[in-house]
Amino acid sequence: MGRQLGVDRLFLVEDAYTLTLLEAKHSFVQQLIQEINDGALTEMRNDQRIWKIAHPELALLGSEMEKGHEKTDDTAQQEQ
Repeated sequence: MGRQLGVDRLFLVEDAYTLTLLEAKHSFVQQLIQEINDGALTEMRNDQRIWKIAHPELALLGSEMEKGHEKTDDTAQQEQ
């Protein structure tokens, strides 16, 4: 639209870049939704869709990881 109004391309580069990023994000989200729905990332268990986890030992929750760090911090403080 800007080009049709005579705006130099130099001043439209940022908008073109933004549009390209939005299109890439949209494409990524569409692909992710497809993978969730087709079972590539999820599975049905007890009538609920859950994430497939190939390596459960690597799937610690953030809170579990923080607890491990807190223990390390507490231990360091007790030693001082």
